[in-house]
Amino acid sequence: MDKKIIGQKISTLRKEKGMTQKELAEKLCVTDKSVSKWETGVHFPDIVVMEKLANELGITVVDLLGLEQASSEEVIQGIAKVSQEEKNEIKKVMKSRAITSAIYGIIGAPLAIYFSWLLNEQGLVGGIYGGATCFFMICAMEQAAYGIYSLFNLRKL
Repeated sequence: MDKKIIGQKISTLRKEKGMTQKELAEKLCVTDKSVSKWETGVHFPDIVVMEKLANELGITVVDLLGLEQASSEEVIQGIAKVSQEEKNEIKKVMKSRAITSAIYGIIGAPLAIYFSWLLNEQGLVGGIYGGATCFFMICAMEQAAYGIYSLFNLRKL
């Protein structure tokens, strides 16, 4: 099962049905960007959407995945492979976001403390400046905690 071959099949069948990417996306409750990613072979359709997609295109999931000649066991293995590839892709994106969150938070909290100190030196601690600084510091610390928590939980996936 090759993402590009499946993508070409989706594109061809969609065009034969006279649908735009947007129309197909609306029927499947996904974005037209998702349909575009499927058709260009960037991503497989989500396993949850695959049956509905196949029905909209007038074929079976087995035909969509190019497993017409495969045994039942090979079909199951093929679908499991697609599912695992998507899981790995999602995991990679989540890890990147978690690292970014942790970095933003770790950098943001000391910056908030520094600006709080700076405002205090200028005699501007009270009122809106103090509240805004506290809010920023809390957000930064929460961002760092979320990023670190997410990184630890990704190992369980």
